[in-house]
Amino acid sequence: MKKESVFVTGADGMLGTCICIELLKRGYEVVALVEDGKRDTVISGLPIRRVEGNILDREAMLMLTRGVDYVIHAAAITMVWPRINPVVMKVNNEGTLHLAEAALVNKVKRMVYISSASAFGSKEKRIVANENMHKRGGLFELDYIKSKRLAQESLLQWHVKKALPIIVLNPTFMIGPYDSKPSSGKILHALYNGKLPAYTSGGRNFVNAEDVATTVVNALSKGRVGQCYILGNENLSYREFLRKACQLRAMRFKIAKAPAPLILAIGLSQSLWARVSRRKPTLSFSMAYVAMGRKYYDSSKAVRELDHPQRPIEWGMDNCLNWFENQNMIAMKYPFKDKVVVITGGSTGIGKKLALQILAQGGKVAILARNMERMERFRTIYPIDTEKVLCVKCDVSSAEECKNAVREVMHQFGRIDVLVNNAAISAVGRLEDTSIEVIHKMVDCNLKGAIFMSHACIPYLKTSKGTILNISSIASFYGLPEHGLYSTSKAALKTHTQSLALELHKSGVSVKVAFLGFTENEPTKTSLDAQGNPIPVPARDPKWTASRTKTVNRILRHIKSGKQMHTHGFLGKTLLICSHFPFVLSFLFRRIKFS
Repeated sequence: MKKESVFVTGADGMLGTCICIELLKRGYEVVALVEDGKRDTVISGLPIRRVEGNILDREAMLMLTRGVDYVIHAAAITMVWPRINPVVMKVNNEGTLHLAEAALVNKVKRMVYISSASAFGSKEKRIVANENMHKRGGLFELDYIKSKRLAQESLLQWHVKKALPIIVLNPTFMIGPYDSKPSSGKILHALYNGKLPAYTSGGRNFVNAEDVATTVVNALSKGRVGQCYILGNENLSYREFLRKACQLRAMRFKIAKAPAPLILAIGLSQSLWARVSRRKPTLSFSMAYVAMGRKYYDSSKAVRELDHPQRPIEWGMDNCLNWFENQNMIAMKYPFKDKVVVITGGSTGIGKKLALQILAQGGKVAILARNMERMERFRTIYPIDTEKVLCVKCDVSSAEECKNAVREVMHQFGRIDVLVNNAAISAVGRLEDTSIEVIHKMVDCNLKGAIFMSHACIPYLKTSKGTILNISSIASFYGLPEHGLYSTSKAALKTHTQSLALELHKSGVSVKVAFLGFTENEPTKTSLDAQGNPIPVPARDPKWTASRTKTVNRILRHIKSGKQMHTHGFLGKTLLICSHFPFVLSFLFRRIKFS
């Protein structure tokens, strides 16, 4: 059976490359149009038919699309300087109509046009736009946006008047691999090269480029002709987006917010200078004006009718950064690259998040936990290199199981660089009501578990001059009522850390302790009651609760630092100071009900 063929324009761009790869996965024959004389990158290694041409050449488009089943038009000039640019209008508008004419003449089954979400919007602030909100231009409208809007309107008219089988797709701000210019990935490129001085008060809808490519190919057989579909995902302010990007590689967020008048003034001055010098400005007035707005969109129509994926934007960020690194476009510093990190209690909560961050930084992780099912689920849910992950079933309260687990780690990786003693359980209840079995469980897991694992790992950590990090709690600063066993076991970790640090200081092994504050819990997290029965952990006030991502980033920075002890959060530091005045804490805790 003959494969269906697809003619793809703009095939060597970020989205075009993703589309070609997705088409090949689905068994289509790909005819990729590349601009005359232009060097391409990734697609040169793909099993596709590469043709050269220019969409302004009407006759060439008629000839090249002859015999193909579908047309995907992703080519465009995305220049935003100068704001008024006849070349942009000619290529993006006239060139699109040449291709539409070729699709009609050659009777293709369907044409998919890649427009822009900027063709929709509202003049009202904080409105989430959809396909019913058609934009009618504006004072500072860029010719790129205008050209996309006019081409889109022309194609929809051709559908009504000439029965053109057209579907218009309107991606939002795309993030993904193969961004060789870079284009939309410029914000990540600048961030990770230390060239992003500030951010504005605006925001955008961000989407993974590979998710857009999936939907583009879906549109060949799904959706309704003569319709527009916004392809987006997460509505984020620039601050939220940049925070996510920093957290992805455990980088401290230190970028300042620039006042709107300052951004506009810089844009105006650079635009004026560009007219004199004839050089492209870093930030034009039009770009500054656009950056101040919030372009938020609703993609529910595309999700419903085209099965548009909604993977977290971090997924696209990670793929984009990995591609930049492979192309030597950014120079990342990975302190955990090729390091072997052993994490107890790594199948859930902080441990799981920590393992993912270590892997994102090129490290290798050994996850030790009692629940093998959770660990295997970790392998299947997250896109990780299985050769860099070892899951070992281990109850840290057993010295023998700890030794066996460490032997398995050494057999797999041959070294251990960091041990994170994270495994712990909590119990709630008055001591007089607590069963002896629960007392043993608490001490065995929270204290003995850290001691047994440290004992088993020390010989190998001496060889690598590695680090032991014990995860304690701010509850260790002063014993909490009905949480006495937890407070006691965590307080003992402090003295254990101090003693072991002194014993190992000449061997090159660092021994540290982190005092965690209230941290975001997984919904399924449980504690023990006085008789050892599992009970759900109540929700905490978000005002005093740190996210797992923030907590993990603090842990990673602590491991890299020379500090032996680190207290997390404002609440933790306040309790640390108050612990020097025990009568104050005693007075307060007698009046607080703990749950």
